[in-house]
Amino acid sequence: MTIAIALVLFMGVPRAAADDNPLGPNVGTAFLNALGLNPTGGQYDPTLPFAGPSQGADPAKIMNGVMGVGQTALGALGIGGNSASAGAGRPLVYGRAAVERVIQRGGTQLGVPYSWGGGTVRGPSGGVDYDSGKVGYDCSGFTMFSYAAAGVKLPKYSGDQYNAGQKVPVAQAKRGDLLFYGPGGSQHVVIYLGNGQMLEASGSAGKVTVSPVRTGGMTPYAVRIIAW
Repeated sequence: MTIAIALVLFMGVPRAAADDNPLGPNVGTAFLNALGLNPTGGQYDPTLPFAGPSQGADPAKIMNGVMGVGQTALGALGIGGNSASAGAGRPLVYGRAAVERVIQRGGTQLGVPYSWGGGTVRGPSGGVDYDSGKVGYDCSGFTMFSYAAAGVKLPKYSGDQYNAGQKVPVAQAKRGDLLFYGPGGSQHVVIYLGNGQMLEASGSAGKVTVSPVRTGGMTPYAVRIIAW
């Protein structure tokens, strides 16, 4: 089962060319060093561009720093990027490499507990209400964390994520698109992996996991944040 999940996450659909993902399976330190971004010996997840120490402990400064570095990294690959805003109506960044960065980063969190209200761009966090004090991700906290790897800041609430990017019919969904459930995407959001599989922070499974795509309650549109 572990091998099968790894194949879904890191191989996905067949690639059109050998250089579709120039980052390769082991992004990490070598890539960031090549950009002069100098990650620190495992203190931070190397699949997320490193913002550096100047942001201190201010969450807003950390977020802005990480997003800026993420866009620098994308620029070095010839990929554009910006932050998501409700009603954008278009993809926010471009390129298969960006999709694979998102899925790779999300895949590092397999097995992390589900926690309602949990998750930031930096990793799992304490939840709220009945999950207060439980460290993990809810569905939209997980997608926000994953997409930060491509230099995109998604809103925290799944309904707002439904209004970011470009809406496409679910039948046309591609690897990396977001799938939603409930009115206006208000109940759940997942990352589509292709081949009928999705990556999600699942309340029913109680953890981050790869699941078969469920159609019950799905919105008529997927949302494309990254075009390729």
